[in-house]
Amino acid sequence: MSVSDKTILPLLSEVHNMQPEHLELMLGTEPSMAGAATTARILTRADDHFVINHCYYGAKRAMLQQCNIHLDETDVYFLSNGISFNYKGDIHTFGLRPIREMLEEWISHTGIELAYVDTEQKQQEQTVMLQEWHDVLSRGNTLLLHVKTENLVYNPLYTENPGKTHMIQLYGLHPQENIAYVGDHFLLDSSGAVLGYSGPSSLSELLEGTVEYAYMDHTGEAAMDEQQILSICTAHLDEFLNGQDHGSAGAWGIAAYRRLVHDMKMMSLLEGEAFAEACDTVYYHLRIESLSHLMRYTDHFIQKYQHRLGEQAEQLQNEITALNQDTKRHLLQLYKMGLQNSPHKMESYIQRSTELLDRIEQHLSSLHQALSRVAV
Repeated sequence: MSVSDKTILPLLSEVHNMQPEHLELMLGTEPSMAGAATTARILTRADDHFVINHCYYGAKRAMLQQCNIHLDETDVYFLSNGISFNYKGDIHTFGLRPIREMLEEWISHTGIELAYVDTEQKQQEQTVMLQEWHDVLSRGNTLLLHVKTENLVYNPLYTENPGKTHMIQLYGLHPQENIAYVGDHFLLDSSGAVLGYSGPSSLSELLEGTVEYAYMDHTGEAAMDEQQILSICTAHLDEFLNGQDHGSAGAWGIAAYRRLVHDMKMMSLLEGEAFAEACDTVYYHLRIESLSHLMRYTDHFIQKYQHRLGEQAEQLQNEITALNQDTKRHLLQLYKMGLQNSPHKMESYIQRSTELLDRIEQHLSSLHQALSRVAV
């Protein structure tokens, strides 16, 4: 999705009773060792970014780009092994993978180091967090913050939907004014449109709501060539296709999706609000956390590397385009079933879900075969 396809929210001066002109002056100041107005040299602003799908991969790509490491969001997704995750039967966590795990995958495959802090595990004091954020920004780097939505006060889309989390990029601080400057690269509104935001938010709210954060901890050159990227992505695709269901230890890869479809049989036993809530939960996790991303990132991956896929490239592109559209329609049917309170339709929906997964698995197997011929 290019900049022309998304909406950039204006700087919300009313958040801190601060005029946009004043804000622009502050963004132009040099980093202050005293912390009065510490800003990293971002400033490719949010409206200069290309946002495809996801808050984590979009913010991470922006952070890398700010350090002159140029990878697009699709590469970040596959290099982080975002394609695979563990599912143990709780529909409320389907598609979620700990940031720590994805960072470990990233570092092991790219050699590009990032520091990671789990604030809840360390029981980190806010003063310590603030000092570290200031130090990172003063070195000219930005940070990835994983924040509870109720603490993202710059937009009511978050505060009115508490209980979730979101990834943003921190690029400036003004502690004396209780201001943090953030880039939100994937602000999804109620209609499904992608918005972007770059501007002030409450520093105290961010300190309160941040559950983990990461920042660049890499020195020296950092570059990956196309062959390296393809080899790593091929290996992750192989891991996904060979994923197994290990019972209480969870299911991985394609097996995670098949186990979810099997578990959806229990939803047909629910009634009323319980059924609607279950449909909404599964819909959210397939659309926002997993399946829709898999389809769109794969689509973009094939477009980007079609010159390496040989004679299969056109067929693969046509297949993923069709799968992408069919997946959207299929997920929308689940959402409507919840609104219409139609548990009697679940059996046929499960059958269609199985058929869709069969098509997806076959397509990814074909992509894997094409990549295996070049990823050596």
